[in-house]
Amino acid sequence: AAAAASTASGVPVVATRRARRGFLDRAAHRFDRRTIDDTKAAFRVLTVFLPMPFFWALFDQSASRWIEQARHMNRVVLGVEVLPDQVPVVNPLLVMMFIPLFDRIVYPLTRRAGAAYSPLERMGWGMLLTTASFASAGAVQLWIEACQYPDPATGEPGGEQRADYPSILWQLPQYALITAGEIMLSITGLEFAYTQAPLSMKSLIMAFWQLTVAAGNLIVVIVASTSLLIPSSEFFLFAALMLTAFFVHTFIASRYKYRKESAAEADAHAKAVAAHTSKQRAPNAADVQVP
Repeated sequence: AAAAASTASGVPVVATRRARRGFLDRAAHRFDRRTIDDTKAAFRVLTVFLPMPFFWALFDQSASRWIEQARHMNRVVLGVEVLPDQVPVVNPLLVMMFIPLFDRIVYPLTRRAGAAYSPLERMGWGMLLTTASFASAGAVQLWIEACQYPDPATGEPGGEQRADYPSILWQLPQYALITAGEIMLSITGLEFAYTQAPLSMKSLIMAFWQLTVAAGNLIVVIVASTSLLIPSSEFFLFAALMLTAFFVHTFIASRYKYRKESAAEADAHAKAVAAHTSKQRAPNAADVQVP
């Protein structure tokens, strides 16, 4: 409760209630204030990471289950047969095309429209694009299953081919969607994590970012080992999981308060970039010719 107090002039004032203390504040007798505040800031960033494993669970399947999907498609394009393992090369090609496109066109337009302005908003849009990519993959898989006879043992699709499979080009939309999602979620997420992490916690935050990748792979293993669904249903299941992660991310983002980078951190960041740039420009000792 508020307590009455008096100032030096004798005028009574009302003392405000003490700020609410968190469980980390109880360590103030062992650690300095800066360490405690940095730890709090790191925990806030880690909270944003909670939905990230679901993105990696979907993204990493573009180099596994989507290849298996390609095996059951018409892979002849302009008279040339495309091997299933060659299809994922579309992703890095699209990344190189999309990064300047997003940086110079998409982001400025969304900034003017007032949408996807903050990093967390961009990450949310990335989750929606990833959801759409697996919905597209599920639709293609339904088409493939419609071209197959039922398996005599299970009665489910997966038997002999009874109609022409769809062209491999129908996989391009799902690759384009997941690549756009990767740019808006993964690249933006790395930027967000590095800028929001205190100087003393940046390595820790980057380590937890890599941990979300491992957690995503674990989700795939669990679903694949326990699910009795046909491939198309599994694609839609992963899309539903990603959509659920989007709503969780939206809730977390609505409560997150951005942390301003301190002058010391900005200076350290600038020095790191300058050192990296000078290292790239420095001549290789093996390339220097001694007269």
